[in-house]
Amino acid sequence: VLAEFLGILDGLDLGVKAVYLDREFYDSKCLTLLQAHNHAYVMPIVRWGRTIKRELSEGWSRVIQHSLTAKLDGHSWTVEFPVYIDCTYQNGRYDEHGVARHGYAADAPFIDSPRDARYHYAKRFGIEAS
Repeated sequence: VLAEFLGILDGLDLGVKAVYLDREFYDSKCLTLLQAHNHAYVMPIVRWGRTIKRELSEGWSRVIQHSLTAKLDGHSWTVEFPVYIDCTYQNGRYDEHGVARHGYAADAPFIDSPRDARYHYAKRFGIEAS
């Protein structure tokens, strides 16, 4: 489905700023397609594996490089991408236990910081509602 959608976008004479996707598209095949079609993208990450779980359980706002490995028909490949981790305080708590960490796989020229990733992804809900 994503491959067909990206093919349609490539065929249209539109200036697509970025593709905003749900977390269900967070896998190595979708990320590979987005990079192959050279589209900017933003999507929340899924807490898969020890590495990303550890990154989302400690520290403050930052950008890390992450990778996912895929297997299809006996072939495997690895896709690397930046993950923007934005930290916010929740429920009026201002200590380590009150920190909410939001991770976004994002590769877009207008995203310079973890706060930018969260801000731009939040716009997605306004687009869906209109």
